[in-house]
Amino acid sequence: MKSDSQNGFTLLELLIIIAIVAVIGVVSFSYSFGSRRGQALRSATRSVVAVLRDTQTRAVGQEAGVSWGVRFSNPSGGGFDQYEVFTGAVYDADTVMQVYSFRSTGVAFSSPASGAVTDVVFSPLSGRVTSPVFVVLTISGESATGEVSVNALGQVSGEVVGN
Repeated sequence: MKSDSQNGFTLLELLIIIAIVAVIGVVSFSYSFGSRRGQALRSATRSVVAVLRDTQTRAVGQEAGVSWGVRFSNPSGGGFDQYEVFTGAVYDADTVMQVYSFRSTGVAFSSPASGAVTDVVFSPLSGRVTSPVFVVLTISGESATGEVSVNALGQVSGEVVGN
């Protein structure tokens, strides 16, 4: 006796399975890529906060007997955003102790604006600043921002907002 039933999948069933696997792959890749950008933004925000707190500690401890500060630079014309730790009450390129850059992360400042700089100088002993500072970090393709602030008392805080 001969049976007409065949084992296996039809071409239509195979095409549907391939389409489902492709959709799952694209969605997971997109999520993974977005997650990496978000992680880079969170990491950059934490790094800026850590550098500010370390710089404030140096000022309070009167390391080198002077004020300590951080300059945030957002160059216009395609340069990489960076921040520099310096000594003294006023920024001077000759007193820069350390330079940090977002070169490989894609993170950039939206505040200070393009072509601008923002300085935060911590007073010796008290660690206070003369005026509050607010720095905003962004990354391409993310709606979230990293917000770092230093209030007049010198309290440093940072968080990622959005997403």
